[in-house]
Formats: sequence, structure tokens, C-alpha cells
Amino acid sequence: MDRVKQIVQTSCFVSNLDINEFNTRSRERHILDVRRMVYSICKDILNMPWTHIAKYFKVNHATIIHHYNIHSSILRYDKNYEDIYMTILELVKADLGYVDAKNLLEEIRKFKSDKIREKIELRNQLRVYYENE
Repeated sequence: MDRVKQIVQTSCFVSNLDINEFNTRSRERHILDVRRMVYSICKDILNMPWTHIAKYFKVNHATIIHHYNIHSSILRYDKNYEDIYMTILELVKADLGYVDAKNLLEEIRKFKSDKIREKIELRNQLRVYYENE
């Protein structure tokens, strides 16, 4: 199954929206919001160019850019919208096997610092042991 279709299906599932509703030209807010989220995920996660996203959804590329900009604004001010978007985003990342480099580096740093702490603790325990002999 292609990745954009997976994103649409995941978004519709989370938003309790029928895929046929998603594909309509409806301007109802809840449908537009889901479309905006999908367009943004295609741009940010799949790194698709505006024109490719537009061709896939059979709209003009300016429409995609407009929705992307509106998405960014809404994301800053609407907590409910942000919660839905973050849920969709996490599920999409899991479905696609997406690994965020920043998160991966953070986990590596944490692992290394834990290992260093363990070594220091072991060294301190050995020092105390040998001092008491």
C-alpha cells in the first residue's frame, strides 16, 4: 500500500472520518482539518514537494501551501487540533517505520550517560572495597 494512502487511512481512523468524506470537496471544518493534517504530514515526514502532494490529491499546489500555512497557525492555538494531529503523527510514524534522528540521538546520549554513571558507581564501590581491606 502506498504511504500517502496509509496516512489518509490512519488520519481518517483517528478522526472518525470516512475515507469517502475525506475525498469530497466538502469545506466542513472537521474534514478540512484532517486534510490539512494529511498534507502537512506528507510534506514534513515524506518530504514530498508541493506539486506531488497536489497531484496526488488532485488540487492546485497553492491549495496545499495554503493549507500547510493554516495548519501551522492552528497548531499553535488550538489544543484539541494539536492533540489529534500528534496522535495521527505518532501512528503514521509507527506505521511507516519512521525514526526521528533527533530522538535517536537523544536516546543514544541517555544510554551513554547511564553507562558512564554505572562505571563511576562501580569504580566508587571498588575504591571503598579496597580501602576497607
